[in-house]
Amino acid sequence: MVRFFERGYVRTEGDLKRRIALWVLAIAATGVAALWLFRPEETRLVIFMVWSLVSANRHPPQIAEGLVADDDWRDRSSVSLKFTARLQQTFPVGTIESVLTSQLAGEGFKSLSEPALSKVDCQPRIQIEPIGTISETCTYTYPGKVLLYYWGGPICSRSLSVSWSTDAGGKITRIAGQYYGTCL
Repeated sequence: MVRFFERGYVRTEGDLKRRIALWVLAIAATGVAALWLFRPEETRLVIFMVWSLVSANRHPPQIAEGLVADDDWRDRSSVSLKFTARLQQTFPVGTIESVLTSQLAGEGFKSLSEPALSKVDCQPRIQIEPIGTISETCTYTYPGKVLLYYWGGPICSRSLSVSWSTDAGGKITRIAGQYYGTCL
């Protein structure tokens, strides 16, 4: 242990690091207070950004453990295929839907929020053969059969979604996973 001598007191390296951390915190707090006096709206934004950095979930869910590496945000289809295979292994066809939803909810998956309910996402209309025929492709979101999990931060964020179909008895007939990753 390294000891520092200062005005007759013996200080350890840990004491010095704590003292530096307190000074940095005091300077940051003074800066935020000064900014609040002159620009309260910008201060809220700065505080929100810092809070987002500190409190962000940075880990994928346990069911995706080992499937998603830091560079995988570039190869979404590969991770989506691996994730779908893991889901199909964990929740094979015939599994009761409540088992799927309770286990994924326990890992942090959440259902879609209100604004996304019954959302329709349509691609631009295109002209197809024969001339005069217009085609439009739309994707419909069914909120009861989709769960999402987000992690990352303000620079890079990632998400996994699970969608499934069930029969009349509430047993899974199809399950698929999607991975999305973006970085600024």
